[in-house]
Order: sequence, then C-alpha cells, then structure tokens
Amino acid sequence: SSSVSYNDVSSGRIDLTSGDAAAGDSGDMLVKTGTATNGDSGSFTLATGDAASGDAGSMTVTVGSTDSATGGGAFNITSGSSSASDGGLFIMAAGSSSAADGGKATLTGGASSFTTGDGGATEVFAGDSTSQDGGDVTVAAGSGGINGGIMAMSGGIGSTGLGGSVSIQSGAGTAATSGAASLSTSDGGTVGDSGDMLVKTGTATNGDSGSFTLATGNAASADGGKATLTGGASSFTTGDGGATEVFAGASTSQDGGDVTVAAGSGGING
Repeated sequence: SSSVSYNDVSSGRIDLTSGDAAAGDSGDMLVKTGTATNGDSGSFTLATGDAASGDAGSMTVTVGSTDSATGGGAFNITSGSSSASDGGLFIMAAGSSSAADGGKATLTGGASSFTTGDGGATEVFAGDSTSQDGGDVTVAAGSGGINGGIMAMSGGIGSTGLGGSVSIQSGAGTAATSGAASLSTSDGGTVGDSGDMLVKTGTATNGDSGSFTLATGNAASADGGKATLTGGASSFTTGDGGATEVFAGASTSQDGGDVTVAAGSGGING
C-alpha cells in the first residue's frame, strides 16, 4: 500500500469504474475479500477520511436509474448467514456528537409522481424462527438529561380520500393464547405525577365524529372476556380514590346523548 499527502493542496481523486456500453450491459464490478478455509475471511472497510478543520467526507451509495419499464436497480445490504452459530450482526446508525446534536437517521420509501402510483412502503420485520421464538422489534425514543425523546406514530394524510389507518395488534397464537397488547404510561418519578393518557377520536367539521368502541372478544367455547373500568386507588392518608365518570355528549341544538348500562342476556339467566 502507499499514500501521498500534501500540506497546502487537496489530495488526488480516485475513480474506479467499469466501462460504459452503447448497445449492451455495462461491465460488472466485484470488490471482495478472499475466502478462508481454516480461519476468518478478510474484513472489508469502506470509509471516508477524517477532517481536522472542515466537514468529514460524505459517502453516497446509489443504484442506477432507468427509463425502461423494468424498474430502478435494487439495493441489498445483508449480513452473513451461519450454519453453526448466530447470523451476522447488522448495525446502521447515525453519528454521535460531543458539541451539537447527534446525527439524524431516516429510512424512507420512495415517492411516486405517477397518476396511479402509490408511494413506496417502508417495512421493518424481525426474523422468523421455525423452532424457537420469533425475533423482537423494538422502537424506542432516546433518553435525555432533561426530557426523554418524543415518539410519534401517525397515518398519512389523504388529500382527496381517506387518511391512513394506524393498526396496533398483537400476534396470533395458532395453537395457544394470542399475544397480549399493553398501552400504558410510565410510573411517576419521586416528585411527579404519572403521565396522562388520552384516547379519543378526531373532531369532524362537516360530518359525524368518529365512534369509540372498547370491547373484549367473544368466546366460542368458554366465558366471554371481562371488561373493567376502574379509578385508581390511593394509599395516602388524605388521598381520595380516583373517580370513574361516564358522560354522554352534549348538544347545543338537539338532544343530548344517552347513557345505557345493561346486563347481558343469557340462554338460562340474564
């Protein structure tokens, strides 16, 4: 290996390309380390240089575009598989900073300007297992010295149609119990309240506001699920228990909403 440095001018540029083709495919390019029979195969590092007084070099990896109907080129990054141990680790992370904000990481599906073209989907899947547990998916905002990071999840805006739906569902159990789903705020610290929770449908200007249904599932061969709405208990000497309130909606020009509480009907006793 060799290197050349200059004190007062930029270093030279290196271009590594395959040849162009006027009437066929352009040449392939393969850069790889060698195979090892009794040891580790060679590592491969692709990096830009450090900068002492300017911006560090950017790195761009782009597949080619096309005018044909076959679509743009695919881009695949895959860690190594293993027949005797764990598969290879795959880490993609933005850079840290000791003097400003950490780098932003963005994963975005492609946009479409075609009249009948949908935007590209962004999908994150954990790995399947044929004999043990499936892989976990964890999405978490960062911890902070003052406030923790915010997590926002929303469906897309529909300009002339419906807005995008948001669905949170636990996994099915084909031979056992389905997975649990938990939605809760964290416990309060030593000098604060626990977080509030608001579950509501949106406001409507020219139509009915959305309905809200809270229900347990039906059972074909056992008891139906129990539904419980309970205010919080208090163990403080002068603390009251939390109230449980159910209100129907008000109307400024028509009837107010009804409140109905009814026990279930039964094949023997109601």
